[in-house]
Amino acid sequence: MGVDFRGRHYVRRVRIGKRTVKDGEAVAIWDQYGRHRQVVGPALCRLYYSTIRFLERHVAENGQYLRIRHQDGTIEHLRGPVVKFENPVYHLGITVEQAIRLDTPQSYIVVTKEAGPKDASAAPSREVKHGPLLFYPSAQETVQSFAAWSIKGSGVLSENERVINVGSTQPMPIACQVQGADNHTATVKVEVRFRIVGIDEVLKVKDPVGECQSATQAAVLKALAAIKFSQLGSTMLEQVRSKVAAVQAELTADLLQRGACELVSLTVTSVEPSSALAKILTKEDDLAASKVQNQIADASLAAAVARQKQEEALAIAKQTHELKLAAEKHQQDLKQRELESHREIEHLRELRGLGVDLTQYLCRSEARKAKSSGFCL
Repeated sequence: MGVDFRGRHYVRRVRIGKRTVKDGEAVAIWDQYGRHRQVVGPALCRLYYSTIRFLERHVAENGQYLRIRHQDGTIEHLRGPVVKFENPVYHLGITVEQAIRLDTPQSYIVVTKEAGPKDASAAPSREVKHGPLLFYPSAQETVQSFAAWSIKGSGVLSENERVINVGSTQPMPIACQVQGADNHTATVKVEVRFRIVGIDEVLKVKDPVGECQSATQAAVLKALAAIKFSQLGSTMLEQVRSKVAAVQAELTADLLQRGACELVSLTVTSVEPSSALAKILTKEDDLAASKVQNQIADASLAAAVARQKQEEALAIAKQTHELKLAAEKHQQDLKQRELESHREIEHLRELRGLGVDLTQYLCRSEARKAKSSGFCL
């Protein structure tokens, strides 16, 4: 018997024997005449030249349902929580499906309901449902899929491309290959935000997201048709943003007409030049960098010359100051000598008035000076 639950992969041909069917298991048994019976456990089945096959167990929880395809072609939906065993005698297949959750009043689904067998000639009816709602479709109802829409990054669809979010304004990146007036190309990447104006309007458009992409690309191409990329240099992104911003009003009207959408914002995120244009811009950048380097070198040289002139002026000023100080000192020395000469003359006059022989006095004075200096006559 074992501990694990057995499923459809367990098939045995039994001559004489028995099988225990645990609680939670079910089996299909065919006797030697091909007659079929289904047994749901717990049970003990005695077998004689029989084929036994355990059945696959399918469980649908809250928010799920079982889609059962019967052998006669009919389809049945059972809302969870529910358990069903898939018997190949009765069923073509059983799958567990998710109910469709509509969280907000801006979330919509389109439900197509087939006519019943009593009125098979009647055309299918279509109904639009909105949230908040947890929708379990019946066997006759089909929720329309919008997988053909260009949904990548738009946020317009959810729940396997079946729920339309009218109020969604998620960003959608778009890349535009633009050729300028100078025949150079660049990839302009924009981020567009838009919202669907209404469910009735958007259902009239085959692919509103694709229309918004096409309209945005056309607007960007038109805005940049006269631009010369090779002359923009480092200001390319700012120039492109300015040109694209000028066509937002026209794009708003175009989106409303073609895609039943309202433009929220349009932002240029980046501009990637082609390889040929990148080489040109690189050369221009190198020339600009070289020019800047030359300007820096010129400025450094001018600063060095100015500094040298300043140093020379300081040296001249220092020399002038030193000469001035020397001249002033020389003048003071002359004045001091003149003062001492006057004093000596006055002293000699006084000595003369006292009757001193000045000739002998001067000779003796000179002799004393020579002796004191170590010089002898």
